[in-house]
Amino acid sequence: MASVGDTGENERMSVLLSRLLDRKVIGTPEMVTIKRRIWPIQERIQNSSNDFEDLTYCGSQPEGIVMQGSDLDVLRTDKNVVVLYQGQSIPKDCAHKTVLFIRETGCRSGYATLQLGHFGEMVTETLSESLVPVGADDTLYVSSDIYREKCVKRIAETTRMKAESHGPSSILTEIQHQSDHVYSFVCNSFPREADEWITRTRVYGWPSQELIDKIVQSGCHLVPIGDKCSGDTLLQWRISLVKAEKRLVHSLNHVQFQVYCLLKYFLKQIQDTLEKVIGDRDILCSYFMKTLIIFAVENTHQMFWQEKNLFYCFWFCFNILASWVKSGCCPNYFFAKNNMFEKKVHGENQRKLLHILEQCHVLKWMSLSVGTYFDPSIMEYLRYAKVQDELKRPRTREKIEHENDMEALDGLKWCRRLFLYRDSVSSPMTLLSKSESELDELITYFSSVCTLTTLAADAYPDNMLPADNKTRYKILKKCKRWLIPGSSFGTELLYLATFHFQTGNYEKALELCKRIMSLNTFDIDDETRVAPEHQESHVHPFCGQGYSLIDRIKRIFTYLLFFKDGPFCLPQFQPELSQTDRGVYIPSLPYAVFLYFLCCHELGDKSGRDAALRHMIVLKYDNQQGGHKHWIVHTLLGICYQTLGDTQRAIRAYLESHKTKTIFHELNPALERIQALQSMGE
Repeated sequence: MASVGDTGENERMSVLLSRLLDRKVIGTPEMVTIKRRIWPIQERIQNSSNDFEDLTYCGSQPEGIVMQGSDLDVLRTDKNVVVLYQGQSIPKDCAHKTVLFIRETGCRSGYATLQLGHFGEMVTETLSESLVPVGADDTLYVSSDIYREKCVKRIAETTRMKAESHGPSSILTEIQHQSDHVYSFVCNSFPREADEWITRTRVYGWPSQELIDKIVQSGCHLVPIGDKCSGDTLLQWRISLVKAEKRLVHSLNHVQFQVYCLLKYFLKQIQDTLEKVIGDRDILCSYFMKTLIIFAVENTHQMFWQEKNLFYCFWFCFNILASWVKSGCCPNYFFAKNNMFEKKVHGENQRKLLHILEQCHVLKWMSLSVGTYFDPSIMEYLRYAKVQDELKRPRTREKIEHENDMEALDGLKWCRRLFLYRDSVSSPMTLLSKSESELDELITYFSSVCTLTTLAADAYPDNMLPADNKTRYKILKKCKRWLIPGSSFGTELLYLATFHFQTGNYEKALELCKRIMSLNTFDIDDETRVAPEHQESHVHPFCGQGYSLIDRIKRIFTYLLFFKDGPFCLPQFQPELSQTDRGVYIPSLPYAVFLYFLCCHELGDKSGRDAALRHMIVLKYDNQQGGHKHWIVHTLLGICYQTLGDTQRAIRAYLESHKTKTIFHELNPALERIQALQSMGE
């Protein structure tokens, strides 16, 4: 392996490292752009119809980093509160809002207290119960500690899941893909304490004046966490510039972004060592890595950041980090007087951390192989001649198209998850009319048709309400029309199939189930995870055929089916729905086979029914959609047996479902199903 001083070999290996990052870890510039584009569109759609809060997606994923451990933070901002500096006049469009004034705290720069100015027309219980009287005149301030804990309680009650506070965040601790929810207030002014950042001398012209102006105009947020270096955090709020940071990361060129990812990768790799040696795996955090890359880019010429210099660039940042640890000072990028290492990296912990970094420094290139968080590591891949040969070969047009489709597909699945509860189609349609790229058109169109599917369920006639046949027919016809646009997206067709089943059109439902069962793309979204030497053979069949992005995605889209208590949810799932108001997720292929089974049963087709049952048994072991990943697959099989009157096999299937500890297993009513069957036999 090259030493840092071996220029030719370092440049060769840096190019290979860059290609490995593009193909295996973070994606090409086009793929990163797709990752990033998903989130602002979703923000606009969601926020346009929410009168209470604005959502801002931040963290690694909206920055364009999706690798093991990548986080998703949701900044939730109360729309009915505005934060001002003392002496500022209240904007006319904020006259109806609650006004809070920023006051100094006496602690480190970047923190403030919030004094109540006056209440607005709409005040949340969380805010009103977080007010604390201070001083002889009982001036009211908002307590960050009280507000944060009430937010944790609120999100736990809303989701019916265990939640806890971590920093300013409310974290749901019982979900597979953790997301942090940070409740905040917005201030439309750039923080006065950061004025030095605006006028700072920038020899190399980054960030540009245009970007600086946009950042200043975007203001800041106040999040509920105090200064840990302070003796009393009860009333302290941290000034957050999360939107500014996202703009800065998005403005990095691709090599700079790759170095940022390498820094986060390195941090993940050494966290177990930090825990073992220091007892604090977060003594270095991801935010320090972001601060590091931004400082490094601001203080170097853009020509330094080239693909052939990739490892030099990483090493340059590594050495800055080591110097910060050695001096015990990590300056906040916006609040220069704020040393983020204060009372964190000092004394014995500082010496231990510096020793760990010194050991990594000796390793040079192999510092990218320390730890086991990512197994195998980047350098373990790069050491193999076969992998190097593969990375030297250019990718085909079909492969590039496939990779971009996979990113778009992942984005649509986030859309599907986030728009399950929408009740308005106007906002995505408005954005659709303004879309300028294929990707924007895909996301906004898909969001629109998903909303129509939700509206169709809401409009479905209630059997409990009186309605003449003519009226009922008109409503059903409308529901069907609203389901048809969404049914063009792969397994979304199963909602239309369920509609036909519920209305007694079993033959049509069978036809649609057959179409889904014949798809060969159910595991396609996992194919980008395979080793580089095998990727070329994993290209979906619609690449390079002249299809548009929308047409390609329509043919390969697969997603977990989602059902809430309503017309498109089969009565067989009532036990599951009784456990939660969040609805039930079912993998699409097992659901298609299950619905096929029910159709054949209703039609008296014993041969078709038995074939579907055999197919369902095989699906238990499917790599992507089987019972080891989804406990409800065993439940579906149990319902099939129960439908046939085979109680013993049904009980065995439900017991297997109960023993399968996958996501949301705590909501699995398999034992209740078993008890119900046993009581019927008594």
